[in-house]
Amino acid sequence: MNQGRGNTFNGCISEFPGIAADKFNCNASLFLLSHHHADHTIGLRNRSFNKRVYCSKGTKKLLESNESYNHIQHLVRALDVNRQYTLNVEREKEIYSVILTLIPSYHCPGSCMFLIEQDGKAVLYTGDIRAEDWWIRSLPYNQFLYPYTSSKQLQNIYIDTTFAYRGEPYAKYATNSDALRILAGILALYPRDDPEIQFYFNDSVSGLDECWIKLAYEFGLEIHADATNSKILSAVEVTETLPSYGGGDTFTYTTEGTKAAQRSKLHACGRYWKCTEPKATFPVSICQYSDFNVVDFAAASMPIRIDSIHGVDKEGLKIIDTTAKGNKIYNFKNRVWLLSQDGSELLPDNLKLLFSRHSSYEETVNFISTFKPKQVFPCCESTQTWLNGATVKRLFGNVCSPGAEYPYDKMMEKKHGMPLSEITDREVKQVNRWSVAECEQERKFVAGFYSKLDQNPGNGKSLALEYAKDYRRNTYIGEAAKDSKNYDYKVQDLVAGRREKWYSNFIENCQNEYFEMLQYGESSGSKKDVHSSSISIPSSSDNDSVSSSAVKKATRNPSELSSKRKRQPYLVRKPNCRNLDLRTRSMVFSSFDSFEMSFTENTTANNDGNQVLFRSSNKFDVDSVASINAKLRGNPGLWSSTPSTKLTLKP
Repeated sequence: MNQGRGNTFNGCISEFPGIAADKFNCNASLFLLSHHHADHTIGLRNRSFNKRVYCSKGTKKLLESNESYNHIQHLVRALDVNRQYTLNVEREKEIYSVILTLIPSYHCPGSCMFLIEQDGKAVLYTGDIRAEDWWIRSLPYNQFLYPYTSSKQLQNIYIDTTFAYRGEPYAKYATNSDALRILAGILALYPRDDPEIQFYFNDSVSGLDECWIKLAYEFGLEIHADATNSKILSAVEVTETLPSYGGGDTFTYTTEGTKAAQRSKLHACGRYWKCTEPKATFPVSICQYSDFNVVDFAAASMPIRIDSIHGVDKEGLKIIDTTAKGNKIYNFKNRVWLLSQDGSELLPDNLKLLFSRHSSYEETVNFISTFKPKQVFPCCESTQTWLNGATVKRLFGNVCSPGAEYPYDKMMEKKHGMPLSEITDREVKQVNRWSVAECEQERKFVAGFYSKLDQNPGNGKSLALEYAKDYRRNTYIGEAAKDSKNYDYKVQDLVAGRREKWYSNFIENCQNEYFEMLQYGESSGSKKDVHSSSISIPSSSDNDSVSSSAVKKATRNPSELSSKRKRQPYLVRKPNCRNLDLRTRSMVFSSFDSFEMSFTENTTANNDGNQVLFRSSNKFDVDSVASINAKLRGNPGLWSSTPSTKLTLKP
């Protein structure tokens, strides 16, 4: 089943038959390409493709850098952005004209949106976008979009809904500028004059080039790129759709395989073991995440203060190497660290870049509300997202025209049936995992849910619906709100203020619990559940009363670990009803309605592969369904098949 992790749009702009966007294997005469990423070029590599393609100049440059598209270069026409073009469209032996305007978008080099107009009718196809507030605020200043933020109305917006595949509660993201400042705040602590210390971006795809370029410029580092990314970097110009990149005169780069002086570099050549340059003594990997949380960030990605290491832990601090320039490398709690040059902190070998090339749900709603179109069509969806409530009416109905018909919802209902009314009638839920208060509330919810699940095994979905509904009525009120000035701070404040008492206590508490999870985390047969206790969050009075030595210390004998299987946790994973011990892999993970996704009933296909178990457009008793489920799991023989392949329950 398609999980909706990339562009799933079939390409057809229904308001303008014969026009297709970002899909090149459908029936159309005029094709639009919003950007060069692979999930938006399906069919473009086919040797049989022979139609005209329109894109931005930046996208054409990037296509020219890829040999896979050599055979269609003569078909690709680059258009200027913010300029109207009149184009002819052929449909069933008829020809009609449209006005096409390319609007620069914020996603990757060359990316753009398409405004298509004809005789008072208009649609906007966004492609992939990151609709941060600064970019949304700029849209009414575009002379071609302005009328649709004022007196005119778009018939439809074909919108990037990549956020949906992660499920509810939909996460709020840090802005990309904040993400870069957070990473830069930690990178600034590392020596940059030592060639044995190198920095590697694990994710080296286009769109992250903004990070490479800005950080290289800020720290005076050279970028080491593989052949593909060298071509991308050479195509970035000041005149491109993202002038904030700075252009080629603000950074230098070397291509993999060329000889260059040994110095500290930012590597955009894949994971460090793939790099062709001499291996670094201390490689620092930089992993990109869009959906992370402040608790795991503090626990796994922040430096450790030397003066916070006491007793048995201090005995475990072992120096394992020293670079030629005298920088000391340590092993501590089964991870490798670099001693800061002032000797006060251990710097991690793995950093998090909290960067997203796609919009959050909150940002998507803000984008749509700028235009208030008649309807919206999601371009990233799946059966699973639909059945768990991702209907246009529910997600975007309040920012579309009143009384809209929502053709997308009708299409999906015909394919998969309607989601449960308990799902479609509920409020859309979001979570800010950069709020310590919301992280703590989420942890309590997860712990409470699993406690109830342990008491009621085999009743997961019904319990999830009931528990999530009950919890939503009380969420984020009470104790978590009492000290909001200490809970709700920006994560960059955590980096800048890490030496202050409150921040240092919070970071130390998170780190201790994280490393205890690494060391004693649940393995087969273990009963330990890291969610059964809470991160100790100091209140304002704790600033003067709680010392770092008050943090709990490991009490088990290290020899006890020799016979136990240790596991490196995946910090951001959702619960799974078939593998409940995934709860130990993170301190915070997706809750609320994500449990409804996790416990979705299995589907049963008929001859056309399209029937869903318990499919119904009517409201029904969830408890009765759960009771029948329990009976069927206990005695599968109760099922019988009829000639029509529909499943019926024997009396």
